[in-house]
Amino acid sequence: MSTKSIYINQLINAKVAVTEFNGDQDSDYLTYITSNAMVVGKKLSVNPLVFESLDKIEEALDHRRSEEVPVSFIDIAAGLYNFETAEEKKDVANEIPCITLEDVQVLTSQNKVLNLSHFVLFIDQIVGVIPTKVDLITIQQSKF
Repeated sequence: MSTKSIYINQLINAKVAVTEFNGDQDSDYLTYITSNAMVVGKKLSVNPLVFESLDKIEEALDHRRSEEVPVSFIDIAAGLYNFETAEEKKDVANEIPCITLEDVQVLTSQNKVLNLSHFVLFIDQIVGVIPTKVDLITIQQSKF
């Protein structure tokens, strides 16, 4: 796992812990700065689907269904990523090179605000993190 990935993940964990301790209702939200956008959202827990071979995916899905554990396309994608990179990462903890967010707003470089239910942000695109929920509508409307 890259040091950048480790630091960003620990920053997220620390921010959530401190703001929950202080009673902040937006404790799960962070604002990520990229070269082309500002992204505000809360980290979505990913539960990667686990399987030993590609022909066992349906079996893994049936197992989740029998235990009434919801599965999303993100869980399947994370499982496929872990499966495909398993040989390369035998001595390294599995690292998914992105942060999956929910309840997201994106302020694009064209000054448009997108409201999205989910967003996948690749860690290598992040140039900075603001440990709060920034109001992107106010920034969009400001004349700076």
